[in-house]
Amino acid sequence: MNKNRVKKVILSFIAAGALFLALLFSAPLAKGAQNGIQLCLNSLIPSLFIFMALCSFFMETGIGYKMLSFLASPLSRLLHISHSGAAIFCFSLLGGFPVGAKLLADAVKRKEIDQNTAERMLAYCVNCGPAFLISAVSVPIFHNYTIGIIVYCSQVLSALAVAIITARNLKKKNVLPVSRQQDSGAVSFQFIHAVESTIRSMALICALVVIFSAI
Repeated sequence: MNKNRVKKVILSFIAAGALFLALLFSAPLAKGAQNGIQLCLNSLIPSLFIFMALCSFFMETGIGYKMLSFLASPLSRLLHISHSGAAIFCFSLLGGFPVGAKLLADAVKRKEIDQNTAERMLAYCVNCGPAFLISAVSVPIFHNYTIGIIVYCSQVLSALAVAIITARNLKKKNVLPVSRQQDSGAVSFQFIHAVESTIRSMALICALVVIFSAI
């Protein structure tokens, strides 16, 4: 029996065991899934959806580059990334943890940044946004806005530290590509496309939350 066949047999037993456990503990699984759905409806979607849609729209239309033009040059030199990457980094700090990952994936598809740069940036572009830290963490748990601001500022500093550390040994000539100009049609179409892509991303996030809450 070759290794691939052994692997398939083992995976089959694991799958059968998982299915048996799911049937045996169907009630706790349903309760966990229900808690996950409530978490998505009450916390994740309200605190993330608008920011994700707006950030996607800003990047697709090129508005984001103009908004953050005063930060693009210094950040691109400090972190050895393009102006497009600098804008993504800033939006990841403002929009919340899925925003950076989504914008990086979109930028790779538009060929604004390469795959290796996106993978490196993912280490410091997955952050909690100020809205989530304050509305979903600071106020409900600590009943204090100041704690949320302090945690957010510490996160910004840690993200900058990780970005600087990961860029230490890079050569500028290989990591400062010119950002491609945006030209994707009418603004209304770009807005609809941004909302549509945000819905898909939000659905995937909520699905993962429900699955892990159930487990």
